[in-house]
Amino acid sequence: MNTSKLFSNLLLALVTVILVSGCRHPAAEGAVPPGARAGAVVRRAQTPAPTPMPKAKIEVMSAQELAQAFADDRTASTVRFAHRTVEVTGEVGNLEAGGDGTPVVTLKGGKGSTNPRFVLDADAWPDVSTLKTGATVRLSCRDGSESAGQVTLKACALL
Repeated sequence: MNTSKLFSNLLLALVTVILVSGCRHPAAEGAVPPGARAGAVVRRAQTPAPTPMPKAKIEVMSAQELAQAFADDRTASTVRFAHRTVEVTGEVGNLEAGGDGTPVVTLKGGKGSTNPRFVLDADAWPDVSTLKTGATVRLSCRDGSESAGQVTLKACALL
C-alpha cells in the first residue's frame, strides 16, 4: 500500500475519533486562562440560587368573622379576599346545587341572607353529599366577593 495513502487514512481515522469522542475545553481541564499567573487558583463564577417564590398568605377565620368583615366594609373586604386563599370554619346552614350544578354550601355566620356562601367544584359532590345541617366544616377558598349583600367565595374545597 502506498505510504501517503496510509498516512492520510490514519489521519482521517484520528480526526474521526477526536470528533466522535468530543473535545474538552481547556478551561475544563484546569488550564490557566490568559493573563492569569501560573499557579493561581481560578474560581468560576457561581450562578446565584434562584429566589424562592413567597408562599401565598392563607387567612384562617370563622364564617362569622368573614361575614362581619364584609358587613364592616364591603369594598375593602372584596379587595382583601380577591385572589387570596382563605380557610373558613363554620356550621353548615344549607347545601344546594348552583345554577351550573356545582355544590354550594352556606355557613351560618351572618344574619339571615348574609350567611356566606361557598361554591365548590362539581367533583366535590361525593364529599359534600354526606354533610348535614349543623355539622362543622372547614373550607379552603379563593376569590371572595360580595353582591347584593351576599358574600360568596369561589373555587372552594373541603378540608
